[in-house]
Amino acid sequence: MANMPTDDTQPLQEPPSDAPDETKRLFNRCVQMQDRLDQTPPKEMARQALFDESKIPRPPKPDATEPLFLAERYQELVEQLRSADDDMLWYWLGQWFKSEGIRAPDKFVPPDVVARLVKRGGISGADIRNARAVRIWLPYTEPLVRKTRWLRRDNARNIGKRLKELGYDSAAIELVTSKRWDSPVEFTCDWVASRSEGSNAEYQRETLVNSYSRYLERWWSQVNKCSFCRAEADREFWVREESIPYCPRHRPDLLPLSEDSAWTDRSGRLWWRQNLDIRRITP
Repeated sequence: MANMPTDDTQPLQEPPSDAPDETKRLFNRCVQMQDRLDQTPPKEMARQALFDESKIPRPPKPDATEPLFLAERYQELVEQLRSADDDMLWYWLGQWFKSEGIRAPDKFVPPDVVARLVKRGGISGADIRNARAVRIWLPYTEPLVRKTRWLRRDNARNIGKRLKELGYDSAAIELVTSKRWDSPVEFTCDWVASRSEGSNAEYQRETLVNSYSRYLERWWSQVNKCSFCRAEADREFWVREESIPYCPRHRPDLLPLSEDSAWTDRSGRLWWRQNLDIRRITP
């Protein structure tokens, strides 16, 4: 709590590093979410999948009234609504209601619209289940793969020991250090498949890869913009369970190494890299 501001005039600082206890807590949360997923009926799963992640930037703090931020959000919503057909109009209104805390999209968007949105994506119930299994784990696995890659580039010794000190699970460390992973998604598919061996809901690596590829191509890329510009996002990194979509010009490997040269996202937050951690400040 030492880094918390004492009044509203100070920036909202985050912890200087990802605490091991928080990493362990996230692991347990992912396990619980995976268990719930495996018991969720396909129809309910499809409805949840459309709105489980916010696509309109939320205010950096509850009472945010910065004119530039508000104008950016309004312009983004207008652009999405102007180009949307009837079903996508419902989708973006649902996202807007969610970002403003007005009403949950699954209580607002009509079931027949949800069914058409799922169908138009061309994603089967099995694909949705597989894609959600991958996305459940990405907040944990993407930082793990990224930090491992950064440690290798710095020629760090005892990478497994360093990752253990950061709070990561021993089995995940063994897998991530088994080879040089470039894709967090491919690693996650291997991880989910390895964890499911012998269980009632067993996942196959290649099936997960193919399902997630279809999900990205037919749905995710259509509704995500880069967090730092208006370009179409093709990937994402994760910070404390928040997805940060980005374009090739704003990949995390290019993050500035000091607050003085930090990037500003479309919500007005400042971003930079400090050692193995990604830092952000809400002005």
